[in-house]
Amino acid sequence: MLCQSLKQCLLGEYHEGFLKKRIKNRIPLRVILRDSATARDRQRLGIQQLREVKLVSNKYEFHGLIYVWKNKIAMFSLVNDFVAVVTESKELADIERAKFNNLWDLL
Repeated sequence: MLCQSLKQCLLGEYHEGFLKKRIKNRIPLRVILRDSATARDRQRLGIQQLREVKLVSNKYEFHGLIYVWKNKIAMFSLVNDFVAVVTESKELADIERAKFNNLWDLL
């Protein structure tokens, strides 16, 4: 695999493994992505990959990920310094879940 950076290689390999494991364990995922060719491709493959995708205008620029599950939030910055933070708090997870669900319903 030809990668532009070590981060791209690691995330690519991790993403593929995560996807296979998630599908094997039948864990569905809802994601909000910036509109792009890749996002539309993920939306198209959604059903077979147990993924439901909604798109937000690409005028809202962000380069990271937020996962919310149970009482945890994982936030990843994907530019410059690669940073990941995991927080365990029912209250904070509930806040993030409410924000996500509100935006999901608006889209």
